Amino acid sequence: MSLTTQDGDEVGTFALPKHSVVEFTGSDWKEWLQGQVTQDIKLLEPNKPVGFCMCKPTGQLLSFGDLHEIEGRGWMVVPTVSVDDVLARVESMVIMEDCFAKLLDVNLFHSTKLAGDLPSNRIGVNGFDLLGYEGELSSGEVFDYLRLFANQPEFGKDTNEKTLPPEMGLDFEKRYIHYSKGCYTGQEVLQRIHSRGHINRTWTVLESKSPDPDGIVVTSQAKGPDELWLIATFLREDAQLPDGVQVHIGSTPAIIEQ
Repeated sequence: MSLTTQDGDEVGTFALPKHSVVEFTGSDWKEWLQGQVTQDIKLLEPNKPVGFCMCKPTGQLLSFGDLHEIEGRGWMVVPTVSVDDVLARVESMVIMEDCFAKLLDVNLFHSTKLAGDLPSNRIGVNGFDLLGYEGELSSGEVFDYLRLFANQPEFGKDTNEKTLPPEMGLDFEKRYIHYSKGCYTGQEVLQRIHSRGHINRTWTVLESKSPDPDGIVVTSQAKGPDELWLIATFLREDAQLPDGVQVHIGSTPAIIEQ
């Protein structure tokens, strides 16, 4: 069965077992989040989500994801492994604001075939996150391949407690960071890096004949239909790639057969 084409035709529906929804309520939730995330919350509108990062005061990633406005509430779709950190930030940093957060008991899916309330681009083509689905699912292996083909990292797998958002690459910065929005937790560090215009390493997807080439510390990997591997790693500016390995250039998925 053909899942997708270069033109972004029908792809499939995938389970998202590693993602959760944190709901924000109260009259001040937008104002409070404006001081906590890397994105300008003023850009948020119903059916127009914004990508964001939540960072430590020293700039390292605590989480990243999509923020949606649903009937006056904020629905933050984030990696499940980061939920405790998000809720802890609310517990420790909400002082006088009318702002509350809780984890919703939902099962998440992502589809490029079915419409829903949560627009998202996870595999290089526009789709929707769904709060439930009963039907045929495309495989998780295909999802991993497509997200790597689209140069999209997985939190907690392609990142760790020391990762700084700018290290995830220019596409990541454009989607998740608004450098002129004003102050937020971690802003001083990120702005300093942005002004300097240089980082020591960048998360990069490579094409390889081997899943574990010599000298490459792999964070994610997936085998494609052409028998080549997509492998993700952090590359230093002066890194020399081994034979048979090259930088992957791609954003929309290739044709995949399942």
